[in-house]
Amino acid sequence: MDVHQIDPLRYSGYMQQCLRELQENREYESDMYLIYIVKIQRLCERVADLRSKDYCDEEFGSVGRAPASAYMFGFTAEFSKLQAGMPPSLRHNPHLKIQMATARLRIHEPPNIDAELLASLSKSLDSFSAGSTSALDAFYQSNAALKAWFDTWLALPKDSFCGMTLSTASHMVYAVMMLSRWAWLASRGTHPSILQADPVDPSQDNPNVALAAIEAAISPNTPASSSSPPAASKGNSPWETTLPDKNLPQVLAALRAQLSTQPDLMLDVGDYLNKVIAQLQAIDAAFQEMSIDEGEWRGNIWSLGATKVKIAQLRQERWSKMVAAQTEVREPETQVGGAMRG
Repeated sequence: MDVHQIDPLRYSGYMQQCLRELQENREYESDMYLIYIVKIQRLCERVADLRSKDYCDEEFGSVGRAPASAYMFGFTAEFSKLQAGMPPSLRHNPHLKIQMATARLRIHEPPNIDAELLASLSKSLDSFSAGSTSALDAFYQSNAALKAWFDTWLALPKDSFCGMTLSTASHMVYAVMMLSRWAWLASRGTHPSILQADPVDPSQDNPNVALAAIEAAISPNTPASSSSPPAASKGNSPWETTLPDKNLPQVLAALRAQLSTQPDLMLDVGDYLNKVIAQLQAIDAAFQEMSIDEGEWRGNIWSLGATKVKIAQLRQERWSKMVAAQTEVREPETQVGGAMRG
């Protein structure tokens, strides 16, 4: 943590050997818990690697490879096998439940907010083909994975937060990023923030990489495939007032219109974020009651997390308004351009 890095070491052959020996011997009851932690993390790492363009270019170069959907099918089968083989003693472990929910969400990530990609998905949904069925199914899988993750997180008992590691807490960062991404595509019943200005960020002078990543989640061109997304570089705020692609507002509007015909795909993103904020504030209050420290309570990682989610929520609303405004501006331009070509 001193170097602001929460990613695990790259999985090696030696680690694989250690895992195999641990699984064969099982000297202690806790060995199986460790085995599952490593297996789930390894699955998440491989999914993230597949989604990383740089990794794919470096690994495969010009060598032919199967389409990503084939790999995702294999990852889904591996996830199901892990889930089915989990010992009863581990199935209700709150930390493992979060990790399994994250693995499922990794496999079924919502698409990047990229104009070209979203235009391609929109075109697939317009056609009556196997491709359109596959695209629609992918959206349903993402929707189910998101709901499952937040239902699992919000159901965590309060005492499970006492021994929660930062590594496990960082899963919330990733999930908020994916929920924010989904808000661009298929959200309903939003609950506008009552905040008119950004809350004071207690980490502003001493940023925490894991929680700062929540802020970067709202920018429509922020990738989130690594296991710990990097924070925005200093001096390059993700809250710019221009969009990375002038066609993005129209593409988003078209895709949202298509997905709105599927009511089951709609998620109340604002409600989920409000529940997470309330949960983290309650955890912070519980820690404050247990604290034996004298003096003013300065909060902890959970109060910081609640503030970060508030900031994310407010800025998501601002981005949405900006996209809507630019869509209105671009529509007359498109109509004029079409008339001139005619």
